[in-house]
Amino acid sequence: MRWDSTKELGSAKGLSFLFWVYLILGRWPFRLVAAPVVVWFWAFKSAPRRASRDYLSRVLERPVGIQDCLRHYFSFTEAILDKLIAWNGGFASSDLEYHGREAIDKVLASGKGCVLIGSHLGNLEIGRVLSKRPGMELHVLVHSRHAENFNKILKQLDPASQMNLHQVEDLDASLAAWLSQRVDQGAFVILTGDRVPVGTSGRVGAASFFGADADFPYGPYILAAALGWPVLLIFCLRRPPGRARGFDLYYEPFADKIVLPRADREKALQALASRYAARLEYYCAQAPYQWYNWHPFWRNSPTDERA
Repeated sequence: MRWDSTKELGSAKGLSFLFWVYLILGRWPFRLVAAPVVVWFWAFKSAPRRASRDYLSRVLERPVGIQDCLRHYFSFTEAILDKLIAWNGGFASSDLEYHGREAIDKVLASGKGCVLIGSHLGNLEIGRVLSKRPGMELHVLVHSRHAENFNKILKQLDPASQMNLHQVEDLDASLAAWLSQRVDQGAFVILTGDRVPVGTSGRVGAASFFGADADFPYGPYILAAALGWPVLLIFCLRRPPGRARGFDLYYEPFADKIVLPRADREKALQALASRYAARLEYYCAQAPYQWYNWHPFWRNSPTDERA
């Protein structure tokens, strides 16, 4: 089963009601009301449950039980709430701690922008909202057609949340050229590197991820190479219990410029995807319950419906 064949979990009305509970009563009442919904999805949606168990068994390097999967599901619920809070203005810049800030400062000092490759680890939207600086222009390449209910709520909270969003499957030569002009003038383009393209035309390759081959998209590197953009990695993780509320935002330099030699293009792309996979693996190990890919990811992922 491909990720794009998986239906979105949760209705717009249901998500709106849960957010209303948070706004009126706070986070703990939100958790209590959300708990039976989370348990229902865990019990009756087998595909994401299998994907969760498959991932957790690899990252934790041990057999996982019901409590592990439920912790993963509840972490996802908290992440959705955090996104809505962020778009509603509920977090301040002080809630975000930067790591590797010199990497982004170097790009800003150049007067040009770059491409930021993120993931479905942590809460990339938090970084997108809170890391905005005056005059910082962000363009986000998304697959939001598979998250329509969630995006309806974001638009209600902040009409500007849908600005500068571009569908990945609609990225043609004219849009790429326009984005290149914006980057030359200091804009940033954000996309994820851990989700294979919709359909069958996108380029993917295998990279080792927690000891087994998984498909990673080549698109971010092909786009950056074609347009001559520098590349940074970005990860935004929720702080664990016991630390002050907030998030850690990590920037890592990845390439000043990606060059794909014609003779060894495939080998170069595979090496880039493998480098990205290694860094994603590193950060997943730091926050194992914060990677949210609810579909079979590895080439040897189990397909047993009873899982």
